[in-house]
Amino acid sequence: MYRLRDFLQMLRIHTAPATVILLVSSYVAGGGGLFSLLGLILLVYGIALHGSTFGHNVVMDYYWDIRDEGKKHHPLVAGRIKLTEAVNTVMPFLGLCLAVGLILAYGDYWATFWFALFITCGFLYNNWLSKTTVWGWIPITACFTSLSLYAMSLASSINILYALYIMFTIWFQIGWSGYLKEIQVEEQANLLRRLGVRVSGGWLHIPVIAKLFGGAVKSGNIASAILLISSLNLLKAPVSLAIVSFFLTVMAYMMFKLLRSRSWDRMVELKRMSVMEIATIYAGMFMVMPIVEASILAVFGIAWFTAMNRLLWETKLTPRV
Repeated sequence: MYRLRDFLQMLRIHTAPATVILLVSSYVAGGGGLFSLLGLILLVYGIALHGSTFGHNVVMDYYWDIRDEGKKHHPLVAGRIKLTEAVNTVMPFLGLCLAVGLILAYGDYWATFWFALFITCGFLYNNWLSKTTVWGWIPITACFTSLSLYAMSLASSINILYALYIMFTIWFQIGWSGYLKEIQVEEQANLLRRLGVRVSGGWLHIPVIAKLFGGAVKSGNIASAILLISSLNLLKAPVSLAIVSFFLTVMAYMMFKLLRSRSWDRMVELKRMSVMEIATIYAGMFMVMPIVEASILAVFGIAWFTAMNRLLWETKLTPRV
């Protein structure tokens, strides 16, 4: 049981709903449906794809993570899983999941193109650019935006505004939150540190230039949401509009919380990042999906995230990552 828990921690399976929702909501945004055969396949496939790709990231980051005090409890870093075991488990699993993705795209040239770009950008990030350059956010943003476009192509229609929303979502998630989590790891290239963000005397200092960067990215996220609301005539769907408005309000509030200088507590920061990520993902989902389908996926996401955090990390909500 403990071995299984270690491997699931390594695959970061607790955050699988993020990939599931990206795939399924993008498929619906392209004209598909959650309860279609392909919609249900993508729901299950999203869990496997998430575990394999995030597991690959963990394996490739091993020699960086062993220098990160914040990750000393992770199973690979702590030695509960040997690196050779991780490689022998993750790499075949990744190959299988990528093969399935290409099979699903068989005969659809655009879907195949977007999935190939997803693979290329993912390997660029995981294998070379994640920790060695301040521009690592570019390939990983392109990676998940391509995955969204892949799912839309499977449904035969592209929703550019939703792809743009996904792009800004990942950009902030990696280009701000991802770098902030590792702000104290001096050996790694870090965009926020390059912009002057630092922790000193228990205080997180965020200079104006960094605030402008983070604010611009998240404002782009919110602006693309407003354009989506207009294009989808969401004003005629008051319940969906109210739900989306709530999540957009949470996003704006968390943007204020995340961009200001403040006392530094990494666990508190992880909670804030989780709230921002959930609000952003759920806002997008409720914009492009019928309310019943979005509600089912939302309940699934919260139930999975909560249960997995209790099972794997023994926390109520926030994983110890």
